[in-house]
Amino acid sequence: MHGTKGVKDLICMDVQDWVTERGYQGTTCNCAVRAAVRPFNWAVQMGLIPINPIKGAKRDAATPRESFVDEKQWKQVLKHVPDSDPFRDYLDFMWLTGARPQETRMIEARHWDRDSGVIKFAREESKGKKRHRIIIL
Repeated sequence: MHGTKGVKDLICMDVQDWVTERGYQGTTCNCAVRAAVRPFNWAVQMGLIPINPIKGAKRDAATPRESFVDEKQWKQVLKHVPDSDPFRDYLDFMWLTGARPQETRMIEARHWDRDSGVIKFAREESKGKKRHRIIIL
């Protein structure tokens, strides 16, 4: 995949060589292979090419990010936002509930489950769209 081969000449090994040359591993490799394969899938769907020559290219498993803001880092963030700033409430809500920024922005009254005291996002509205998301208040 160095720009020297035509589409019909590409093979999965070209993708493997490409990610290996760049030292991609884990989630980065997974994303790179997906990014390489997707345009070819689109071209097949549009009828521009008969088959995706790199369909099935091997990719590493993606691993979820495991990074969290600790209390010391959190205090550093809050030093930059005055107590009187309404944005402080937004930040405090995320810190206290573990809600994601985009979730905090999207919450509407319809998401509040009064009976259980939680915010519920339907699967279709949740990150990844695989399962519903519950934010405990």
